[in-house]
Amino acid sequence: MSNEQRPKTKKPWIVFFLALLVPIGLVLMLFFAASKDVQTKKKYAEQRAEYAEQHKKDDQALASDPEATVSSHSR
Repeated sequence: MSNEQRPKTKKPWIVFFLALLVPIGLVLMLFFAASKDVQTKKKYAEQRAEYAEQHKKDDQALASDPEATVSSHSR
């Protein structure tokens, strides 16, 4: 009997590293999405505060002068 050795292939290692990249990529996407969500919520909270302040000013202007008209806000 001859002692034949099969050539070593790198295919199992490549599959192993690709399989490791999937959960790592998912965790990175999770952190990225969470950080963007926090930034977006902060921005929306600031906008709501600005809109509330502007609405309060408009209400005060109308209360003090019933003949005053509310200016249209350009967006």
